[in-house]
Amino acid sequence: MTEQMRETVAQKIEAAFSDTPYPGEGNICHDPYQGVQEDFWGKHWKDLSLDLIIRHRDKIPSLTPEAFRFYLPAFMNAVLFHYDEVDTLPINVMTSLTPPTQESQGRWPMNNLMHGFLRNVEGFSVQEKIAILAFLESYSQLVPEHIAVGELKLLDGAIAYWKSGHKGAE
Repeated sequence: MTEQMRETVAQKIEAAFSDTPYPGEGNICHDPYQGVQEDFWGKHWKDLSLDLIIRHRDKIPSLTPEAFRFYLPAFMNAVLFHYDEVDTLPINVMTSLTPPTQESQGRWPMNNLMHGFLRNVEGFSVQEKIAILAFLESYSQLVPEHIAVGELKLLDGAIAYWKSGHKGAE
């Protein structure tokens, strides 16, 4: 069951993001000194190696909104097919897809966090939103033995947001 589900979700991701535009050569990363700009430069999301994804698993917040939209399928597929190899990538993907809460704000003002989150997710098409929701809803079924409490809370928040916050993604 899980292998079939994994393939079905991956096919949804592939179809939904097949026409997503490349962000542009100078529009990949907010902070070019993190190496993401050079490593992702000119690469399609389908062509990112697992090694490259793992190396930049914690750089998701440094992607521009256009690059986040374009490269998210690579990150989601890496989680789907290589969960045991990608270290903190699952929690980083969940965090990037979950609206911030008062509890998660830390030292940043809540309105800045929410503005940044909304800026990153507002460009997704309806089909992309449906694929993201399929990924999120399948996640706990695909790796139930590995989900930590904090991860489950993020997952629940992300699913709730993508279901109710985005009409057409239901």
